[in-house]
Amino acid sequence: KNRKTQLLWIKINLFFSLTLLGGYFFGYINLLEKQLETSAIYSFTSFFPALILLFLILAYRGVKKDDKFIKSMDRIR
Repeated sequence: KNRKTQLLWIKINLFFSLTLLGGYFFGYINLLEKQLETSAIYSFTSFFPALILLFLILAYRGVKKDDKFIKSMDRIR
């Protein structure tokens, strides 16, 4: 119902997801590799933050498309 608020929350979640993804793959994994002196083995669940990022982008596009559609319908009236 309130698309501006939805877009704001999606942007906030995108920021936190990017921070989580960057911190996990570039910070945490490198730290563990140095401490354990082995290479990292990624499991299936380690790619969930990337999936979250993808779904947030799709949600943003969908809300933006809906907003554009509603504004075009208001012009017709």
